[in-house]
Amino acid sequence: MTWKNYIFTGLLNRFYPDYVMVDRKRIIQINTVIGNFQFSDPMKQYFDMFNQIDEYRVDDITADDVILDIGACLGGFTIKMSPLVRHIIAVEPVFIEELRANLTLNNCKNVTSLPYALGGENEDEELGSISFCGRSSLVRYKSMKSILKACPVPPTVLKIDCEGGEWSISPEDFRFFRVIEAEIHNYNGKNPMDFIVMLEKEGFKVLCEKTPEGQLMLHARKLQGGSM
Repeated sequence: MTWKNYIFTGLLNRFYPDYVMVDRKRIIQINTVIGNFQFSDPMKQYFDMFNQIDEYRVDDITADDVILDIGACLGGFTIKMSPLVRHIIAVEPVFIEELRANLTLNNCKNVTSLPYALGGENEDEELGSISFCGRSSLVRYKSMKSILKACPVPPTVLKIDCEGGEWSISPEDFRFFRVIEAEIHNYNGKNPMDFIVMLEKEGFKVLCEKTPEGQLMLHARKLQGGSM
């Protein structure tokens, strides 16, 4: 075994203590506490890619809720929450095929996957390029209004991590949700505190904290005469 293989195996053992080979072409299936995942390119670059999932607060999400997961990536959050809620709409523009494969691998039958990127103010679809985790793709951008129209079930919970696309959401689009869990990015000079002010004006109680990467993790709950 080469030194590179030793490092590779050590990283796997650290972040995914139990993993198995699934065929002779060395396609690796990773078994985690969240679920089973194909060992695709993003996981090869970011061994700790699922660590952030624990930063989302989900204690008050119920079996009646419908989650809109924007920026689903490989499906870590979606697969974790699938057994706990009524339905999930997972939106992912770049790794949609990997996402769908992982949903099948985990028998997630209550998930709808949509191959879109959040962005733009128009409801019409727009094409653009995204580069993420070493892959560049021509993707379809849709506004939040358009994504909501594509949801087969009205969502009540919004989870979002889409590398700045959250800034395209209009304040009135938040009225559909009672729970918002989001990573807010400071791209293009945007101030994440402005996002908090926007949600507070829409009747949300907001708590926040910084991620290890320096972004803002936001936890918002719709006020109904009480406190968070």
